[in-house]
Amino acid sequence: MNKLIPVKALTGLLTLITFASCLTSVKTKKPAVVDPTLNTEVVIVEAPTVSKTFHTELKTKWVVEAIKVANCVLNHPDFKKKIEEIEKFDYSELNGVQVYAEYSNGSKCGVRTYKTKNPWSSAIATTYNTDKEFLYLNTRKFPFTVGKNVGVLSHECGHLKGFSHGDNRSAGKENSVNYKVGSIAQEISELCLK
Repeated sequence: MNKLIPVKALTGLLTLITFASCLTSVKTKKPAVVDPTLNTEVVIVEAPTVSKTFHTELKTKWVVEAIKVANCVLNHPDFKKKIEEIEKFDYSELNGVQVYAEYSNGSKCGVRTYKTKNPWSSAIATTYNTDKEFLYLNTRKFPFTVGKNVGVLSHECGHLKGFSHGDNRSAGKENSVNYKVGSIAQEISELCLK
């Protein structure tokens, strides 16, 4: 003897299965599209994501804003062009194309803050040999304008990427990677603020 399942029960069961499948979604690869004229698969290429070199766990408004603009600058075509046009930097054997490649290679520059014990310290920011991921901004000096904040972030990020300008004096260092990139980043930040 065949027992028929009532229509209401069957409808309820199908609704429950559909709802449960939505709750247990599994990420799947995007299916390839078959081109009927060629009988081959066409791979769907998504637009590249914007590189986010700078990051922080801080919620401080001026830090978050500076990081947002700094990431815009590093992805801006004018920034790339200006850096790549430089044939020679002081304190480095790399040219502009190589320096830009270092800045855009995907390695991260984390941002943290600190406060110098000495209120008269001239330190604006620093990096530490023992910390290759984070740069530290001195809250006794910050915040500056957004553009200057971006310039400092870019300068210090260069230290994390291995660039140097000798000692801590800034005089005569404007053509080092750190100072030049910081200066260009500050300039381009105006385009990201529009």
